[in-house]
Amino acid sequence: MNPIPFPHSSENDLKRSQNLLMNHKVAQAEAILRQSLEHQYDMSIFNELVAVYLDQKDHKAIKQLWQDYPSSTDDLIQSTSLAKSYIESQALMPYRSQSLLTLYSLKDHYADTELLSSINFAIERFRQIESLESILDTLNLSTDNPDDIFQQFTQKTNLSLQQILQYLRQSNHENLPALMQQLLLLESLDNYNKSFILEWFIQNQAPTELELYWFGERIEVNTSKLPMLSESSQYLHGCDIFQDFFDQFDPHLAESTLDLFQYSARSFYPKLDEWQNYLPTWLNQLFQHQLSLSGSIQSDHTTAQHFSYVLNDYAAFILEQEATPPEGQ
Repeated sequence: MNPIPFPHSSENDLKRSQNLLMNHKVAQAEAILRQSLEHQYDMSIFNELVAVYLDQKDHKAIKQLWQDYPSSTDDLIQSTSLAKSYIESQALMPYRSQSLLTLYSLKDHYADTELLSSINFAIERFRQIESLESILDTLNLSTDNPDDIFQQFTQKTNLSLQQILQYLRQSNHENLPALMQQLLLLESLDNYNKSFILEWFIQNQAPTELELYWFGERIEVNTSKLPMLSESSQYLHGCDIFQDFFDQFDPHLAESTLDLFQYSARSFYPKLDEWQNYLPTWLNQLFQHQLSLSGSIQSDHTTAQHFSYVLNDYAAFILEQEATPPEGQ
């Protein structure tokens, strides 16, 4: 007997993709949503795909999606769900003055709705980017001292370094690549934040040959050969190691330890081979440390600092091994 064909419709595609997402089969769900959009545009399908990319924090994909299926201000005004997708997408989209104008139009229309706070937040984000870009216009980037450049920048804003990097990743300013290159060489900037800068270069595809101050040493990185952290096979394998470990010892600790796990991965990026090899040891140390405490890892304020030192010690060991030639050479 021939199988009954599954009828194609946007409604069926949406249900299939949502079932797949519930079972953590993101790639399959994304493929169905993509194919459905290519067959026929449907706003529900579009909004679901936006949600997938937002959850993945996939800057490139969400930018391309809005380019492939542009919406006018009138479209956004006529559909609250589409407007919500647009507003949420601005956290990952490159800054454009037109986007700010669109947000102001939406603010007028949705002034008495639950969307207003999200619109105001997006507007404030873009205004901060504009302010930082005006500082970039004044920077003297000819100096070779990254500390001098960083001091020039921070003296002109009250934002924290974390906020500056968060906002600038959405900027297209012509001086931004030079600033980002200098920040990679800044000794006082931790590797966690430098990982986001490296990903910015991957997304923008220029330049590809970079120097990075990594755990006290300068190393060279070619971003054309470097995957995004979430797409790295070493990172994905590390996720499996992480999950298997806590499934075996204490599944309840996995969620409270996730931030530290992400911190460790980003601290070793781009040397994820070394991080993956070290991960089982690190997890055991983390677990043993937890056993000596009362309360959860999440509420223990010394744990993150403690394991920062552990990561630094291990990174120093890696660099020492790399600098030591094999015997007989």
